[in-house]
Amino acid sequence: DRIQRRLFESVYLLGSLA
Repeated sequence: DRIQRRLFESVYLLGSLA
């Protein structure tokens, strides 16, 4: 789903920040 993809991107960004 598109929402799932957006969530994955958010997690990726958070991981990069962490």
